[in-house]
This record gives sequence, structure tokens and C-alpha cells, in this order.
Amino acid sequence: MPPSQDPLVALRQLYDVSRRLRDRVNYSRRHHLLARNTSAWNTTCSAMDVVGDTCQALTAYFKHAPVPEGDKASAYLLAYGVLQGLYLQQDAVFWWCKCLDLPSASTFKEPGEWARTIPELDRARNARNDSVGHPVRRDKPRTSPLAAFFIVQHSLSLEGFELHQFNERGVFDFQRVSFPALIADQVRVLSEILDRACRRLDQDDRNHHRKFMLKPLTPILDALSYPLEKLGAIRSYDRPLIPGLVREVERALDKLKAAIVERDEPFGDTWQWEFRKLHRALALIKDYATSNEFGTDDDLADVLADFVRYAIDGLKEMTEELDGRYSSEGAVE
Repeated sequence: MPPSQDPLVALRQLYDVSRRLRDRVNYSRRHHLLARNTSAWNTTCSAMDVVGDTCQALTAYFKHAPVPEGDKASAYLLAYGVLQGLYLQQDAVFWWCKCLDLPSASTFKEPGEWARTIPELDRARNARNDSVGHPVRRDKPRTSPLAAFFIVQHSLSLEGFELHQFNERGVFDFQRVSFPALIADQVRVLSEILDRACRRLDQDDRNHHRKFMLKPLTPILDALSYPLEKLGAIRSYDRPLIPGLVREVERALDKLKAAIVERDEPFGDTWQWEFRKLHRALALIKDYATSNEFGTDDDLADVLADFVRYAIDGLKEMTEELDGRYSSEGAVE
């Protein structure tokens, strides 16, 4: 994205790429992994919202900002809003990338440290800190002399303002703060960062899928055809065979659950509910074989066995859907 691009187009692109990254965060497997850490998940959710919100706020600057000439109160509010919006946007992108453990942010402890390594972000952050963040007394970085900053009131306009600096060494300096330039530069860089984040997560997904694409889940259940057939034709005289058949089904269910967990896929409420019903039915069938609870009620045992077969078919639909996602190297959500 060239620096000269229409800032409204650039903001739209940042918003769009942030939506693409949000979609990747909400892939079931990644959502599940992030949600294990409540603080990381809450931080990620807030960061995703703030990036979108600040895009809207900065878009409003170009579309709806009042012309502050002659109204210095509105001019100050405009300056505070634009620069704080840029600052919040940087912080949100940093924490978003850090929670995803992306190389662009993972080695830094806090957003200011990260932003100082990117000139476009550093300029916007310094403009905010010097003018509307901490203008009265600035001594960061520690190697810099103590300084105070002053917005030149008569310079305030829709485009920005002039900022004067006086430091303890008696040095005077001034700079022009241009809102359109700061916005255009920052939005361009953040769009590139989030685009790289999307590509990095896509590569992670490809690597993850490649690891499991030749290990489908459905064959685990397909291997149950024999014990399920036998359970469906049991009679009183077959009771000694039943515990072994039940164990085969239970072992397959344990193997399936372990394979899902190994993939870092969520073993959520739907899976758990299906497993609970199956285990309950299998336990009753085992009771039929090992106790007198049902007497010789072969029909009830058949009903339970039919339910087990029906429930296994339902699980197969779920495993086939999951296998479909892993049938290629990319995530399909």
C-alpha cells in the first residue's frame, strides 16, 4: 500500500484485514486454544474490537470532523481524539499480535517498546505523548533531557498543529503535527503487520493440518462394525460375550477423544453430550450381561444396542466433518 494512497481507502483496508485476522482467531481450534487462558482471550477480544473502533473513529475524522477554525475548544478536542485514537490503535495491534505469539510482537514486553522499532508508529506515538499524552513533563527515554511541550493555539486546524518544545538544557525545538500524514503512515504499516499475521496463521494452520491430514478420525469408528453388529443380535445365551464387545466400543471412544484432543480441537459440549449418552447406554448393556437388573429382557438390550449404533452413526457425521477440514493443508472454517 503506497504512502500516497487515499487515507479513507487505507483505513478501509486496515478494517478489512483486521476482519480477516478476526476470522482466523475464531477458527474453532484457535479459539479453543486462546480461551484456555482467560486473560489472553479477554485481551484478544478487546484488541480486536479496538482496532475496528479506531478505524471507524479515524474515518469519521476525514468524513465528519468539524472545521475548528475560530473554535479552539473543538480544535483541541479534535487533536486529543485523533492522536489518542492512533495511540489506542497501536496498543491494540501490539497486544493482539502478542496474544497470538506472532514474531512481530512476541519479543517485546510492552507496546511502546515495540512501536519505537517502527518509524511510522514511533512518530505517531511521540506526537501523541508530547502533545496530548504527557506534555507537561517528559523525560522518556531516560537518556533525553527533561522537556515540556506546548501546542501553539493559533496553529490549531483541521490538519493539525505546531508543537513547541523547551528542555532543561535550554534547547528550543518545534515541529508540525499533521493528522492526515500520521494516520496514513500508521494505517499503512498496521495493515501490513496484520496482513503478515494472517499469512503466518495460515501457515501455522497448513503445518498443523499437514501433521494430521493422513490420520482421519472416522476409521476409528468404522472399525466398530463387528462389535456393533454383534451387540445388535444379542440374546440371553450371548451374555458372556457382551462385556468384551462393550469394551471394544469404549476403547474406540477413548481413542477418538484422545485423537481430537491431540489435534487441539475443542472437545466441547456437543461431543461430551454424545459421549455421555453412549457411555450410559453401554453401561446399561453391560449391566444386562452381568446382573439380573433386566432379567431376560432381551428386547430392552436390543433397543439399547440400536441406540448405540445410531449414536455411533451420529458421531461419524461429526468426525467426517472434522476430517473434511483436515483433508487439505489449509483451514476451512
